[in-house]
Amino acid sequence: MAEEARDNAPGMRSLVPPVLGLALSSACLSLTLFNGHRGGASPSLDFIPMVLSCAIIVLLGARALRAERLPKPRVALLTFLSIHVAGIAALVLMLIGIMGAQPPGIIFSLLEGIVAAGNASLACFWLRKLRGTAAREVALVALCAAACSEIAVFVFGWTDTAAYGAAFVFAFIQFAAVKGSRAMQVPSDFYPAASEAYFGTGEMRFSSRGYLAAAALGICFMAVPLGLGIAVPLGEDPATSAPFINFAERCLTLIIVVALAGLGIRRVQKTTGHALTTLVWLVMELLVSCAMILIAIGGGGALAGRAATLATSLILQAFAWYLSVAFVSFGTRDPYFYTAVVWVALCLLEAAGGAFGIALAAIAPHNTALLVAIMGFCVLASAQVVFTQLLRDPSRQAGAVAYGNVNTGAVRTEKAGSAAEPASTPSEQERSAEKDALPLMSMMGVPPEGQSSLPSGAANVHIATSVIALGQQFGLTGREIEVLTLYALGHTQARVSEELQLSQNTVHTHIKRIYDKTNLHSRQEILDYLAEYGA
Repeated sequence: MAEEARDNAPGMRSLVPPVLGLALSSACLSLTLFNGHRGGASPSLDFIPMVLSCAIIVLLGARALRAERLPKPRVALLTFLSIHVAGIAALVLMLIGIMGAQPPGIIFSLLEGIVAAGNASLACFWLRKLRGTAAREVALVALCAAACSEIAVFVFGWTDTAAYGAAFVFAFIQFAAVKGSRAMQVPSDFYPAASEAYFGTGEMRFSSRGYLAAAALGICFMAVPLGLGIAVPLGEDPATSAPFINFAERCLTLIIVVALAGLGIRRVQKTTGHALTTLVWLVMELLVSCAMILIAIGGGGALAGRAATLATSLILQAFAWYLSVAFVSFGTRDPYFYTAVVWVALCLLEAAGGAFGIALAAIAPHNTALLVAIMGFCVLASAQVVFTQLLRDPSRQAGAVAYGNVNTGAVRTEKAGSAAEPASTPSEQERSAEKDALPLMSMMGVPPEGQSSLPSGAANVHIATSVIALGQQFGLTGREIEVLTLYALGHTQARVSEELQLSQNTVHTHIKRIYDKTNLHSRQEILDYLAEYGA
C-alpha cells in the first residue's frame, strides 16, 4: 500500500497547481463580483463589472479562434499580463477603500471588471493545463477548487477593503502556482483521458458529442434561475438586518458547498471511469427546487433559499470547469476559445437572471410567486434538455456502434449469435444527419464521434507509424521509440514500465529525453504534433 501511494505521489502533486490556481481565480471573482450580494447588505446588484469582464474575455476567445492554436510564448505573456492587471486593479480598489475616496461609479465598475477579466483568463489557463486529463482527476480538481474558493471567500469577504486586499494577494500567488506547474509534468502525463471515460454509465456510453451539447445547453438554462435566486432581497430593513444576514447566509453557503464537494470527492474517488454525468444535474436541480420552496416561504426561509442558490452557483461553476476541459480535450480549436465561451455563457446568463430578478422586485416587491414560477420553468427546461438527450443518446449510440470507431479501427457488432464482421463506413447521409442533429458541436469545432483527439485504449496503427517517423526526424533511439509509442497510446508510465519490463525511473528518464529532443513537453503536445505532422 505504501509503495502504491509512493508511485502515485508525482501524479497527485501535478494536480496541486491546477487546484490552487482555479481556487484563487474563483475566490477573486467571488470577492470582486459577488461580494455585495454574498453579504446580503444590498437589495440590488450591479452586474456592469460582470458584463465588462465578459466583453474582455470575448475578445480573448475571438483571438484564440482566429489563431487556431496560441503559441506557448503568447500563452506565457497572456498569463503574466493577467496576473499583473488583476492584481494592480485589486490594489487600486483596496487603496480607494482605505482612503475613503468616492470616485465615479463607472471607475469602480471598470476596475472590478478588469479584476474579473484577469482572473477569468487565469482560470482559462489552468483549464488549458488540464487538457487530455482523465475525467476522474478533472472532477477532483474542480470539486477541491470550488470548496477551497468558498472557504477563502468566507474568511476574507466580510468588508470591501479585505476582499480587494485578498484579491490582490491571491492574484500574485498565482505566480508561485504557475512556476510550480512548469517545474513538473502536466496531469495528463499521469492520468491520460479516454473519450469513452468522460461521459457514460455502465456498459452503455453516451456519445461525447451528445452529452457535450446537452450539458452546454443545460448550463445555459440553469444559470438564469441562479441569477434570479441570488437577486432575492432579504430583510425589511437592510441597514438593521444586514449583519445577521451576512453571517448566516455565508455560513449556510459554506456548509452546503463544502459538504457537497466532500461527498462528490468521496464518490469520484470510488469510480474508475466516468465522473460527473447525471448525478451533478440531480444535485443541482434538487438544490434549486429546495431554494424555490424556501424563497416562497419568506423570512428566514428566503435566507436559506438564497444560500442554497449561491451554493448551487458554485457547484455549477465547478461543472462548467469540468465541461470546459471536456470541450478542450475533444475539440480541435484552441483551449482558450472553449473556456472563454463556457465562462461567458455562464456569467452573462446568470447576470441576465439577476437583472431580471431586480426588475421583478422593483415592479412587485412582495410578489415572490412570479419569481419562483420563472425559476421553476428554467429548471424544468434544463432538466428536459439534459435528460431527454441522455435518454435518447444510447439508442443513437447503438447505431454508431455498428460501424465501430473510425479513429481506432475498433470493430463491433450488435448481431447476436454471429461473429464480428468488418463494419462498413457510415454513409454520407448518416454523417450529415448526425451533423445536423448537433449543430452546436459543429459550431464549437468538436469532431464527429470516433474522431476525438483523445487517445483510445485500442492499438492505433497511425500513432505507431507516426511515432516511428517522429523518431527518425528527431533522432530518437529504438528504446525511446518503444516508450513513446506506448506513451502516446495513452498508457501511464507505470504501465509502460510493465509492458517493457523497465523500472519506472528508467521510463521517466526516457520520457524526459524525448521531451528534450522534440521540444514537446506533454503527452497532449505529442499527440497534437503526430496528428498534424505524423505519417
